[in-house]
Amino acid sequence: MKEKKEYIAIIEDDVKIQDLITLTLANFPQEIMTFSTGKEGLDFIKKNRERVRLLLLDIKLPQMSGFDILKDIRKRMQLSIPVVIISAYVSKYDIERGLNLGANHYLVKPFKLKNLIELCKKYLKGRNYD
Repeated sequence: MKEKKEYIAIIEDDVKIQDLITLTLANFPQEIMTFSTGKEGLDFIKKNRERVRLLLLDIKLPQMSGFDILKDIRKRMQLSIPVVIISAYVSKYDIERGLNLGANHYLVKPFKLKNLIELCKKYLKGRNYD
């Protein structure tokens, strides 16, 4: 019986950053799914809630903010998938808000690719990514 795919979902409206993250995580066994709007990403997560293993989430997005997506995932959908916010919003208020809404980590743009890889490995424990 074929195993069902697992996913890393990226909700980020900047295509260059989507591409950079996708290339950086190319050796991970999960399929990388990218979405430019919050609605597209949230719809995908709703349909694949059992197979999304990690969400990389921007805050400033078209249609709905990353904060709204995080609220929906944690409060309404009751999902505990790891969420790493990747945002240029660097105020203490925004960072605390993201963490208080249930993000596991808040990575500030610009970020080091090494840091992103280490975070992904941390939240996708027990798998081989080399």
